[in-house]
Amino acid sequence: MPRFWDLKNWLDHVPPRKITVIQLMWPDHVKYQAQHCNQKMTRDRQILHELISECTLLKGLKRDPSFRIPAEDEFTIGVIEMLASRRIPTWLVVAAQIMCDIRYVLEEGAEHCHTELLQMGARVTNILSSYLEYAAEHGRIHSIIQITAAEAKCW
Repeated sequence: MPRFWDLKNWLDHVPPRKITVIQLMWPDHVKYQAQHCNQKMTRDRQILHELISECTLLKGLKRDPSFRIPAEDEFTIGVIEMLASRRIPTWLVVAAQIMCDIRYVLEEGAEHCHTELLQMGARVTNILSSYLEYAAEHGRIHSIIQITAAEAKCW
């Protein structure tokens, strides 16, 4: 129920067709070691607001037809749809709680996933760069590797 009210509160305070990010609403870092029920609800609300802020930004970027995201998870798609339709599907409430629970389980290590992703992107870019020399003789394969390397570098 708290996740539903958090989502509803977000929709009530966010104008349609706008890119909004609640800045400085949470001046402190997420306190994962919450002791009481109210502290746990505040922690989950803060996590959810961070996630929705990112999705709100993506919603605005998707207006540009040249902007493409290589892969989107169902939660992001659901939040973007919620922001567009102004309706909160039941599955999104459950997904929001699951996302908060996952983030709680990962705690401060949540950013390690992003660091590993950046390192893997650099590794893939280096590997593809070495293949570019080999594929220079093969026109179509060369262009596919170039596009893939550019996407890996971008993302």
